Amino acid sequence: MNIPLLRRIQRQIDKAPERFAMGTATTETSCGTAFCIGGWALALNGTKIKTIHDNGVVGAADLLDINWKQRSLLFWTHNWPKQFQALDGTPELPALAIARIDHFIATEGRE
Repeated sequence: MNIPLLRRIQRQIDKAPERFAMGTATTETSCGTAFCIGGWALALNGTKIKTIHDNGVVGAADLLDINWKQRSLLFWTHNWPKQFQALDGTPELPALAIARIDHFIATEGRE
């Protein structure tokens, strides 16, 4: 697991929560481009993506050094533990995502 990259993603979400959206890998907002967790992994690595279908999930999982089950647990909010779930676009989602990444690291990607 690439913990340094996960920590960079957390810092990015904390620094610019308005540029965080879990509903898509990348979307344009009035504040610039917003990314999901996997999208931020790619963006912080300098990878250009247009949609999640541009092998974004696989590429992000490779960068984060996580397997298929772990990417399902991290990239899709409906698989997040209940205490971290929120609807995309709600104000609490960025803080929950940061806490969710902490939990993912603490459980070594098992939850």
